[in-house]
Amino acid sequence: MRGPQRILYGAIALVIPSIATANVVGSEDGRRPITAAGAELGLSAAEIVRIRSTTGYVFCPGSEKGNQSIGSGALLMSTQVAVATAHQFVDEQGQLRAPLAECTFRNQAVDPQKSVLAEPVERSLYLGMIEAPPPAYPRDFAVAHLKSPVRGAEPFPLYEGTPDELIGHEAILVTAYARNLQSDPQIPLVQACMVKTYMSAHYWNDLPAAQAMDVAVLLTDCDAEKIASGGILLGRFNGALLAIGTVLSTGNTDKDGRPFNYADDSYTAVLLLSGQYLDAVNGMAGKGEMPADNALTTASE
Repeated sequence: MRGPQRILYGAIALVIPSIATANVVGSEDGRRPITAAGAELGLSAAEIVRIRSTTGYVFCPGSEKGNQSIGSGALLMSTQVAVATAHQFVDEQGQLRAPLAECTFRNQAVDPQKSVLAEPVERSLYLGMIEAPPPAYPRDFAVAHLKSPVRGAEPFPLYEGTPDELIGHEAILVTAYARNLQSDPQIPLVQACMVKTYMSAHYWNDLPAAQAMDVAVLLTDCDAEKIASGGILLGRFNGALLAIGTVLSTGNTDKDGRPFNYADDSYTAVLLLSGQYLDAVNGMAGKGEMPADNALTTASE
């Protein structure tokens, strides 16, 4: 096994350890570089270019408290709206990975483009929560408005159906990197996987009514690891690729290789683009009103 890999992220070198920390659902890890597996998954050359232009990394240097973070992310609805998880902006102690204005989205196009958060951050970043989330928690989402458009990107349209219609649907998960595979950090990973079931609001008794509306966390047999947080799940409907949701968490990595089983912690959870998550995406894109209860601003009041 190769040693730790150094990812060059602009002028910053990020050391990614070589420890295999993936939760592989089933007998083998299905993640492969999009350049190698894209055609096998039915992706056209144009779709591969489009995926690489709209997906990539979300990086927060965390220089104030030494709580750096790197994960996956994607553009939705606009070339200036990036989505990820809240825990990519908030650490396990509930501390912000400040300065948030230096958090950056960087795609994985052949000619990579990047953009930092717009200022003031209180208006450009919507966090569903600022505490360490339990696994598969539906408030663990972040929507950011970027300072400048990501040149050459073309975000995918959104899936508008119900979670019930997704059960048994084969999808494509796109994530930025895999530690255990020591993948090329400039090329996104893709895999075919399936939505097995989902959890709706009644699974969580602490969600206020306004936050529980239309909530759905999809449980899939996708393979993933910590850096997959914020990765995008795509599905083909009537020939078109649509964005379904983003990775929240993976199951227990000690369960590596077991078949899909939520009770046995062998799954990857994806937050469906619905409810307040969708409202925040539309609001940041200027296509609707922003939800009022932004955890980033309400915590400081």
